[in-house]
Amino acid sequence: MFHSPSNNGIEAENDKEEQSIFPIEMSQTITVEGMTCEHCEQTVEEALEDVGGVTAATADRETESATIEGSAQTDALVSAVTEAGYDASA
Repeated sequence: MFHSPSNNGIEAENDKEEQSIFPIEMSQTITVEGMTCEHCEQTVEEALEDVGGVTAATADRETESATIEGSAQTDALVSAVTEAGYDASA
């Protein structure tokens, strides 16, 4: 009986290559001060979503924070919120 060689090694190598191509998705939270209403939250969320690598953003004025999903750099997130008119820090 003839057995063909397995492609498992090749498939495993291809999986490793694909994983290294895509940035790692993560969640991070930054402090945002100065939000007083829903419109403020929306403004912060939109500013964050405009940053490259962000897949989702949620701002919460009561906790003075924003949670961001994606692979964006923290400095870019803080800058975006600051440019939108709010105080932000990581």
